Order: sequence, then structure tokens, then C-alpha cells
Amino acid sequence: MKNGWPIFLLMAMSMIGLPLAGTPALPPGFARIADQQARIYRINPTQSKIQVGVYKAGWLKAFGHDHLIAVKDYSGTVRVALAAVEQASVTLQLATDSFAEIDPAFKPEEWQDIERDMKSEKVLHVAKYPQITFVSTRVSDVKPAGDGVRLTLVGDLTLHGVTRQVAIPVLVTLTDTSLRAQGEFTLKQTHYGITPMSVKAALGGIRVKDEVKITFDLMVPAT
Repeated sequence: MKNGWPIFLLMAMSMIGLPLAGTPALPPGFARIADQQARIYRINPTQSKIQVGVYKAGWLKAFGHDHLIAVKDYSGTVRVALAAVEQASVTLQLATDSFAEIDPAFKPEEWQDIERDMKSEKVLHVAKYPQITFVSTRVSDVKPAGDGVRLTLVGDLTLHGVTRQVAIPVLVTLTDTSLRAQGEFTLKQTHYGITPMSVKAALGGIRVKDEVKITFDLMVPAT
């Protein structure tokens, strides 16, 4: 016992880099469940959001529009315990057929054309690659941040039949009944065998950048 705090809590604090001297600044959500075993959280798209930002490039980019793509069908699990945050694990599966253009700069009929091209063999090739998957391999850089912790989630992302390792910065907050994970990261389409699309024009062309940005806000109830 030190400063009146249970030893299990002191151990948990030291494992995620929280100070041991004085009254610990333990995030409230984590403090309430510090003595519990690992919990499983199941990702539900009705309570969450995953979006992909695709940005224009080329000489005529001023005349084009960026794209905002929503992923509407996905599932996965998060397994985590405060006493061993660095041992947390995440799996995620995204249905490529559920990718939908939602940028209001386009008309609904344009959305359909964009989605048709996006799901064709030119880009996602939905018929051949119906899923994008992510499987975590480790967690690093765990640090307290407000009511939660910031960490880096490292894992294997499989897209378009190609698997590459990615490192994703994540802000995690916990309550007694749910987990929230927020973050963003970028990837290059060419790293996964995808050629960025372009539209021919009289004086050059409008194309999208190789790099796209994925943002996520996952609200996940515990099971």
C-alpha cells in the first residue's frame, strides 16, 4: 500500500506511464474498471463512423471536387484491460461493397457514377476483394490523455489482396459499459496495387491523390 492506493492500481498506473507519487491523475473511466479482467467490445456501425477522404490533384484540380466516402458495413472486436493496455487486440472487417460517396458537392446521380467506378476492378474490385481487414499485432506509446489514453495501434491491413503493416494513433476512452476509439491515419493506394483514378480533360486532367485519409470514431458497447 502506498499513499492509500491499492497495489493493483499502482501496478496498472506504472504500466501505462502514470505517476506513482501523490494522488494519481487516473482517467475516470479507467479508474472505475482498473480491477477488472479484460473486456470484449464489439464494434457496431450504427453507433460508429468510418470515413475515407480522397483528394483531387493535377493541373485542373481547382475545377474538381474532393471525395468523402462513408463505410456503412463493418464489424470487429476490441479486447482490452487497463492493467495491460499494451496487450489490447483489435480485429476489424469492412465490406467494400458498402463504400458510399456522401460529399454534398456531388448530385445523387453523380454519387452512383462515382460508386460504380470505385467498386469496379479499376479500384476496389469488390467482386474479387469483398473485404478489407485489419488485425492488430501490438500496442505502443501508451500515454494518459484527459479522460482516456493515447496509444499507437500497430497491425496488418489487408486491402485489394495486399497486406501491409500500418501504425494508427488512437485516443481511447472507457466507461463501465462502453469504449470509444477515435483517430485518423493515411495510406497510399499504390502500396496496395490500386492506381489512383483520373478524368481526362482537354488541357490536362483531374486525378485523385495517391494518399487517402481514413478517419474513425468508434463507439463500442461492452459484452
